[in-house]
Amino acid sequence: MKNKKKNTPIVSNKTTQFKKEKFKFSLFSEGTFKNDKRWKATFYISFILITLFTFISGFNSSFHQDEMDMNAYGKNNLLYYSSFGSDTSYLHSELPDGTKVSNIIKNYGGLFDNIACGINQLLEIKPKNEFIIRHFICQLMGLLTIFVASFLTKHLKGGYAGAQVTLLLLFFTPLFYGHTIFNTKDIPFALGYILTIYAIIRYLSALPQIDKQSLVLLTIGIALAIGIRIGGLILIGIIGLYIIIYMLLNKPIYKTVILKFRYHFIGLFCAILIGLFIAILNWPYALSAPFQHLVDAFNVVSKFPQRIPLMFEGKSTHSLNIPWYYSLKWMSITIPTAILILFFISLIYVLMNRKEKRIQFYLLLLLAILAPLFYSIWSKMALYSSWRHLLFIYPLIVVFASLFIIDSFSKIKPKYQIIATIIITLSLVSHPIYWSIKNHPFEYVYFNEISDGFEHNYYEYETDYWQVGIQKAVDWLYENEKPQLQKNVIIGSNAVPVTHYLARYKYHDSVSKIGYCGINAINLFNWKYLIVNVVFLNNNRLNKSFPPYGTIHTIDVDGKPVCAIVKREERLDYEAIVAMDKKEFKKADSLAQLYLQKDPNAETIYEVSAVSKGAMNDWNNCYLICQEGLKLFPTNQKLLYYTGVYFGLHNDYNKAIYYLELSIQKGNPPTKLIFKQLSNLYHLIKDDEKARYYYKLAL
Repeated sequence: MKNKKKNTPIVSNKTTQFKKEKFKFSLFSEGTFKNDKRWKATFYISFILITLFTFISGFNSSFHQDEMDMNAYGKNNLLYYSSFGSDTSYLHSELPDGTKVSNIIKNYGGLFDNIACGINQLLEIKPKNEFIIRHFICQLMGLLTIFVASFLTKHLKGGYAGAQVTLLLLFFTPLFYGHTIFNTKDIPFALGYILTIYAIIRYLSALPQIDKQSLVLLTIGIALAIGIRIGGLILIGIIGLYIIIYMLLNKPIYKTVILKFRYHFIGLFCAILIGLFIAILNWPYALSAPFQHLVDAFNVVSKFPQRIPLMFEGKSTHSLNIPWYYSLKWMSITIPTAILILFFISLIYVLMNRKEKRIQFYLLLLLAILAPLFYSIWSKMALYSSWRHLLFIYPLIVVFASLFIIDSFSKIKPKYQIIATIIITLSLVSHPIYWSIKNHPFEYVYFNEISDGFEHNYYEYETDYWQVGIQKAVDWLYENEKPQLQKNVIIGSNAVPVTHYLARYKYHDSVSKIGYCGINAINLFNWKYLIVNVVFLNNNRLNKSFPPYGTIHTIDVDGKPVCAIVKREERLDYEAIVAMDKKEFKKADSLAQLYLQKDPNAETIYEVSAVSKGAMNDWNNCYLICQEGLKLFPTNQKLLYYTGVYFGLHNDYNKAIYYLELSIQKGNPPTKLIFKQLSNLYHLIKDDEKARYYYKLAL
């Protein structure tokens, strides 16, 4: 019998394609391709360059209220641990300005926030810099996600050339890069997800040997994923399916593995269990009652109870009423066109070559991409803010899309490969690169060439849903208007926590008062300056009321405003509302008419005029002002209501019913008075069944 070399694996080529050096410690294995040293150097130089670019361009670029919520949650988590569980303030966190954090936040894992807040406390970072540390960690995790995705491609026999292609395609995807800068929820979860997939593919490729390093990676991946979101539990099911499918496709390996089944089972079980334990340990709510609260968290997150307003395909809707194709549509219009095309070409390529050993792993990748996507559709999971809740599958989409282009580039002559590969790959994403440079730090709102770009979709879909423009708006306000040097300044904002934080900690303004004011209520409050973002606006509002009257500056993306800074020189609108509240209807109507001459798109002031005229029994003019307002705002509940009252007073009962019922369908929940009026109207036209129906509703 021939002596075997010390470092030669005991597995034959018939049972596995991926060799492994027995004693070499390398968490990211090199596969079986003979990698050219120049490709290896090119890859690492590229990664170093994108790392430096990310840290520089992402430094202090922006943050958002969700991140402030998670930061407060993380601080309270640390109080829970330091008090040995007696401090449960994580259940009712508050922001520095007193804003209460939704209790739903307890259903999210605390791993990232515990790390970030722990580092901030350990280094005694001041409040004004604590988000810089959070962003640095988030960006690091985003870069690690790109690194793992690149090594997954390399491990699947793509070599360093394949790793380079994946690195460039993923990094130059605006949506992914934009979230890498500041999204401390979805980016850490994406890292946990792809690390788990990489670990299990690497483990399977080493069978029948037990790859201990893969088990370490698997533990870290599971801990990260579940420690960020309970949805990471889906990975346990995917791991089981991976193993079953791979064993069915490779019966020779199965026969060998089954002999050491106990060792493989114990290794995988322990890796998953330890990962789950680490996740629970960093999650106070789950730690207090693991089994019950994990189930509760999964139910809450999968059926997210909050009704978040959305604009989708030009229509106003909400997160609990999205169409089944919501995420698919978002992906089709925001993923760079070249990557979409490469994905479907690679899909055909995989199906045509499905009998090849390495293609089996691409089929497993496809499972990890499609399973969460189809589950979200089948379960009618509440989604909002584009498809960021499914962002974790995108690195795998890029790995899959890289397959065809890598195999094609392998046919290029070796001496031209590096330069040709980089130039061609960058040319494929040239539009996203140009757009990102032009619109930094708004990369995450990118729309691809197929959808005709951002400008075309501005009135059709949510854009700056993270309210990134708020920081730029606050900076402009304090640099140009200097409210901190003025007296009795009130700043209104539809992003109060962010505005308050920047005013207090960045500009040391403890004098100005800052209060909430959405665009639907800008006339109701006595502000001098208003900072308002496009979030939650429908296309009609964007067309008619944004930017608002009195705007002195806008923050634009592709020439379209996503945030406006408004200055109030006179207070006719506010004074009209005050007069109406005091029942000084003649004065209120007079002020409203004066203001409408300056700002004919002020929806609330049309309401003031209609209410005032109705109160003065001037119903003919009330009808006229209602019609004028409804031309601009056809779904305004109050204008519809007063139009119905006008027709009721003029004995046109059918039209009165039509407008009153229309007012119920549009806008805010109807009042008891509307139901009573409808009951009386149906009684007058002798429809007793409908009369009783509305009478019961009134009760």
